[in-house]
Amino acid sequence: MLNTLGTGRDACIVASYYGWNGGAGQTLAAIGRELGLTRERVRQIVSAQSAALLSGTTPPRLLEVVLNVVASLLPASAEELETALYADGLISEGFRIESLAATAELFGCTVPFSITQVEGVPIVHQRKYSSLHIPARLARCATRQWGATTISEVASLAKRFGSGLSSPDLVASVLTSQTDFRWLDRELGWFWLSAVCPNRLALRVRKILSVANPVELSALRSGIARDYKMKSRIPPAPVLLEFCQQACGLKQNGDTVYADCVLDFQMALSPTERYVAKLLLDHGGFMSRAELVSGWAKKYQNERTLDQLLCYSPIIAKQSPGVYRLPGSTPRRNQANALRENAA
Repeated sequence: MLNTLGTGRDACIVASYYGWNGGAGQTLAAIGRELGLTRERVRQIVSAQSAALLSGTTPPRLLEVVLNVVASLLPASAEELETALYADGLISEGFRIESLAATAELFGCTVPFSITQVEGVPIVHQRKYSSLHIPARLARCATRQWGATTISEVASLAKRFGSGLSSPDLVASVLTSQTDFRWLDRELGWFWLSAVCPNRLALRVRKILSVANPVELSALRSGIARDYKMKSRIPPAPVLLEFCQQACGLKQNGDTVYADCVLDFQMALSPTERYVAKLLLDHGGFMSRAELVSGWAKKYQNERTLDQLLCYSPIIAKQSPGVYRLPGSTPRRNQANALRENAA
């Protein structure tokens, strides 16, 4: 295209406007500021040069080929498409998808895609979609609520919100472009977003590890499931294990996970949780509800709070009807001592 334009100032102006010299193409005003020209003068030059370029010409065959290739790869981020087109020798280095769209429009070709900025990342997609920001926002809400979720779950939520974005492939393209996107299981579609804080799943994992380190993966899942909001959203065991390693820095030993150091109880547990854990530790790890109520009354008056802990707290497990214990493995001695000190 640059060879057709020739050289000189006017040719450079047109190339800058359409992005034929690398980049995404500049606005008329931006080009004018660089060259000391008015926006109107730049527009006149672009119009005249474009008309001369198009006189008696048909769209280049290569342009049609590139547009067809892009259409076959949708949806994808602009960077992914540019990398693929450059690797196939279809575009020069630095040529942008935005410039491709502008060039196609110049020659009167139908542009089979739109470009939408999703949290700073350009996503190239079919023209019928206009609400690509919705999956990203829903994914962040889902991560904050459940800690981890799936591509299909976000696609379902997006469809429910009326965005029409029911394609898991499109949703995956939007989400994987986010800088904090982390796969937990590609095949099953599980992921989490590392920048979302607080993360409910990570908080509950740390609570459990603060009183049971190491802990069996099954006990960890059971503790998480005590939260009624999480019960139907707990990842499968392999996915949860991967999450523990990525989000919490935990390690695996067979069917158990553990932290190298004793977790900070002051940070992990609420004051009421620390007190209940201390009661259980002081009674050999097991207590009946009546014993817990008696011990609780020595410091707190509201028995309803205790009932809520016994029903929903991840650091309490039900041994048998009316008997409670700490989850998983018996705490290490230094961990138990630290808990008693912090709960006092």
